Amino acid sequence: MVLMTLDCGFMNYFVSNFMNFMTLLCNYVSFCYNIMHLFL
Repeated sequence: MVLMTLDCGFMNYFVSNFMNFMTLLCNYVSFCYNIMHLFL
């Protein structure tokens, strides 16, 4: 039971970090895309 709770907590932690990372990545990509548009 403890293992299940621990695993669930780890998954929640991993998923939230992954979502934050993806959001940052999307922001970075759109930022780069806008910069490219300015110069091209």
